[in-house]
Amino acid sequence: MSRAVVADSSHRIEVHYTVAEPVSGIRSFTDQHVLTLIEREHYEEAFTAAGCTVYYVAGAPVFFAGIRAGGPAV
Repeated sequence: MSRAVVADSSHRIEVHYTVAEPVSGIRSFTDQHVLTLIEREHYEEAFTAAGCTVYYVAGAPVFFAGIRAGGPAV
């Protein structure tokens, strides 16, 4: 079973597992993942701060490419 909650700029996923094994029996545990939701402009600012020209390629998945001046030709 899982549950996801969006709060501020994060997406928190909580997953509950139940495992049954012949020798050790039944046990359960919870696993949590926190994913940060980052806006497009933040990605672009990071590339620019690294000295790169940023290119945004729309589609699924979203793709960013940064090329630093004097870097290899693409």
